[in-house]
Amino acid sequence: MKKLDYQSVEISVVDYSKRIINYAKVTLKLLLKNEKKIISLKFDKQWQSYHVEQVKQGIYLLRVEASGYEPDERKVRVGAGILKEIFVLGKKGMPFYFRGKVKVPFEPKFNLLGVSVKPDLLEKEEQELTKHAAKFKLKQEKVGKSILEDNVRVFKFPVNTSEATRQRIQQRLSEHKLVRIVGPVVHIENESVSFLTNELIVKFKVDISREEIYKTAKEYGLNIIRSIPYAGNAYIMRAAKASYDILKVCDEIVKTDLVDYAEPNLVITAVDLQINPTDFQYAQQWHIPLIDLPLSWDILRNANPVGIMPGDPGDLTYGSENIIIAVMDRGIQSHTAGGITTATHPDFNGTITSGNNKVCKFYDFANMVSNNDAPPNDHGMGCAGVAAALANNPSVVVGEEEGVAGAAPNCRVMGLIRPSGGTTVQYTDAYTWMAGFDPGWTADGVNYPIGTAFPDIITPGADIVTNSFIMPSGGLMEDCFNFLTTFGRNGKGIPIFVAAGNSNINVAIDNPMAAYEKVIAIAASTDGEVKAGYSSFGNAIDVCAPSNGGTSGITTCDLVGGGNVVGHTGGGNDYRNNFGGTSSATPLAAGVAALMLSINSDLNWVQVRHILSKTAVKIDAANIDPTGQWIDTDGDGNIDFSQWYGFGRIDAQAAVQEAQNLIGIDPLTYIDTWIKENSTDIGDVPCLPPYSPDIWVRNTDPALDNPADMNVHQSPVRGQDNWVYANIRNRGAMDSLDVYVRISITRWAGTQYVYPDDFKPIGSPSTYPPATMAPGTYLIGEEHITSIPAGGFVTINMRWPADIIPPDTVVIDGLIYSWADSCLLVEVSPHDGPAPTGNHSWDNNNLCQRNITIVDAGDTDDMAIAFVVGNQVNEANMVNIRVERKNLPAGVKLYLDYIDRGTAKDVAKFLVEAEEETQVLDTCDLILMSQTKGKLYCHNTDETSLILIPPKTRFSFPCCNLRGKTTKYQIKPIDMDKRLIFALPTAQKARIPILRKQREYQVVALLVKGLRKLKKGEYQIDVYQEDLKRNMEGGVNFIIRKK
Repeated sequence: MKKLDYQSVEISVVDYSKRIINYAKVTLKLLLKNEKKIISLKFDKQWQSYHVEQVKQGIYLLRVEASGYEPDERKVRVGAGILKEIFVLGKKGMPFYFRGKVKVPFEPKFNLLGVSVKPDLLEKEEQELTKHAAKFKLKQEKVGKSILEDNVRVFKFPVNTSEATRQRIQQRLSEHKLVRIVGPVVHIENESVSFLTNELIVKFKVDISREEIYKTAKEYGLNIIRSIPYAGNAYIMRAAKASYDILKVCDEIVKTDLVDYAEPNLVITAVDLQINPTDFQYAQQWHIPLIDLPLSWDILRNANPVGIMPGDPGDLTYGSENIIIAVMDRGIQSHTAGGITTATHPDFNGTITSGNNKVCKFYDFANMVSNNDAPPNDHGMGCAGVAAALANNPSVVVGEEEGVAGAAPNCRVMGLIRPSGGTTVQYTDAYTWMAGFDPGWTADGVNYPIGTAFPDIITPGADIVTNSFIMPSGGLMEDCFNFLTTFGRNGKGIPIFVAAGNSNINVAIDNPMAAYEKVIAIAASTDGEVKAGYSSFGNAIDVCAPSNGGTSGITTCDLVGGGNVVGHTGGGNDYRNNFGGTSSATPLAAGVAALMLSINSDLNWVQVRHILSKTAVKIDAANIDPTGQWIDTDGDGNIDFSQWYGFGRIDAQAAVQEAQNLIGIDPLTYIDTWIKENSTDIGDVPCLPPYSPDIWVRNTDPALDNPADMNVHQSPVRGQDNWVYANIRNRGAMDSLDVYVRISITRWAGTQYVYPDDFKPIGSPSTYPPATMAPGTYLIGEEHITSIPAGGFVTINMRWPADIIPPDTVVIDGLIYSWADSCLLVEVSPHDGPAPTGNHSWDNNNLCQRNITIVDAGDTDDMAIAFVVGNQVNEANMVNIRVERKNLPAGVKLYLDYIDRGTAKDVAKFLVEAEEETQVLDTCDLILMSQTKGKLYCHNTDETSLILIPPKTRFSFPCCNLRGKTTKYQIKPIDMDKRLIFALPTAQKARIPILRKQREYQVVALLVKGLRKLKKGEYQIDVYQEDLKRNMEGGVNFIIRKK
């Protein structure tokens, strides 16, 4: 056993202009009554951040002070993983906006107005807009090309324009047909700008009810536009106007302590991170042999199944035809005619070995259309070409193959134009959609124009996402990436590659999302195997990949006719040889990851990151730069990490080989993180019944609880916070990689939970009794474990808020039922170990549930316990439940109430028909495949004859009398208080038919009578759901406690 009671803390502190502050006072104080100890963090010159080790787990107040700046503080939780936080300090009185929990102070730009315009404005439309703005004395500011290509313009108000006048002009300008969004600027540089909309993104704490959310919105004059399903209890809220006042509203909402975060839904222009095999230009692609891509292709070719030749369907040589890379960028140029969209570039308009089109999906999130007909520039073409341009595709010249080759030429790609000039919500919606999920988008008039037609949800979603731009950051972006790395690829998670940035500063400052713990951050090196001078750096860098900055640039695809080199003799300039930046390094690394998944699709996203790091080459090992030098981070005496290069420069051959080495490996000899489904579980699947001993509840804060009792389960106490504990195990022979443990609570006790549907969090709970019956799963929390020891386990805990402990009773159709508490669901993410045998928790050793209801009998003689049968993916119109009385005395009578009166009548009719059903003789057929001899005996004449039976003779005889195996139902309908219910026999076990609508939950109740006869103690009733073949589909356990 390993208890992670202590952890390290790392805090970065910068000012509003992104300069590191190295003299701050950074302190932690444990938030416990009578706690006085203050922990001070020291500045580390090499890491350029503040550190402290051996911090006890718990909730702390983290405070940062620095001379000349306004201090800042926030609550943080030190858990099982390393805590990393960033603070941005501003001068006293500066306005600020939130990105997640981080305050970002800024110098106000009262005279600047950001305008998001219709994509791809024509010259005459530009003139029309400028002329219209001039009517209000607005002057257009000169901005960089990146801003213009992101469909944003910036205008300047006349000096001394009042706030009222600015608001009136904003409103008038927003009404123009070429304008989409208008708002005051909060940040501007030459190539990027951010400005406010009139919307907030508010994520409430999991226990905040829908009623309180609506009350909060009303209190601050906000309208609720929609929920954000992939972020849990999160909503888009809209104010009357876009102004700096909306930032004050954010701050006030945060101070209520009702929310995890409240941040403005900014429009952010994203900066492209570009610095200006037999295929025709292959010889110029020096980066391909440098990272040993040809040798990785050899490994893949040799892994082909017997009989599969190069070019055949199923050929792995250049990557699997089933792996999809989403290139979130500026699009893969296309042409649409007759409703059919095809790629225009010769390295993307072909097919892969399956015969399918190279580009599996086009979508333009700027115009919200299913094509890439209007890419704003060539950046997306360059990125897509590096990642996955076709190889050995013929050109129009006999004997010449076209153009270039990408890292994964036979993998499919999604051509995506990012939502240029769009909001944070538009970005997170786009990512959720490309992963194959419904983002819940609506044509709300701000994020999407009224009348927008949204694309259908795609299946399958992306396997890998590559991002080569400075992307939006904040709480919603992090929640979105949490969702993708948890539920993407059916629990294995989507590897998300993010460029570090080209500013030669700390990546956490340059591109904050690249520093997020659930992405793979890519820096750039050169053809000389040293740091590219522009490449950003820091301890968040995972690996680097070759790009420009040395002698040569990267040769890749361009817009058709827009490049500077040809793809075949006499061809057009469809390619370029000067691509680069971390923009090029990132899709190259993503392409290598696609090859890894091609040979071993069972890898999860953490394994992909680990293999890339483990197999990377330690370039420039002799450098002595204080920041870039190589150091030993794990204490084994060998250098392993550099803030310039991460764990090294990617090596495609080594990475693909390591991925292949893990195919079919026995989890016991490698890593297998898991959690027990029941007391006999050893990690194999399936394992029934579901009643995990690795999940338990305590009623007291761990900091105050008695250590001797902390492993003893207690019944949850309503009206107060409780604490959920879980043992997370590793039965492998190696210490585990990073693990993220998610504990959720369902709003109902049920007999059947399936993955991922019942494990995905939904919005807020409701205090209204009818809504209590609605199914729902609420995320209690997530804990990061950096490693679980081989053969051991780690114990974690998290607070279970009082307001998401289900109520004691619920009213249904005017009757009061005891509400069968809920189920605790645990997911160990990302999934590893043996392949799941189904979609239930017992089919996957990374999932488990503890579904137990404890009810106090009190002084009453009877009670009714309501629970839920089935789920929304179960298509059966009938299941059985098996009720086992366990230690319940025969004197206590059990009844089933179907609650729905129509269903009760249908069951009564069904029981009559089942009793009267005529038994039909079922037969089986025996067909002789060859001629044979036989004896025929006649009982009437007592004669025996030898016969010759020809081949293909068929005999039918009684066999497999399935109807004879029909369940014998021993329940009896009775009338009780003018309701039709069903009495169960006193036998130890009884089966009950549940007639149900397909793909729906059904609420039923177990009635218990004769409780006064019980002696003091606890009595258990188990209820199991079965299909008609008596295969178990789930269960719920009830304990009646007599005091």
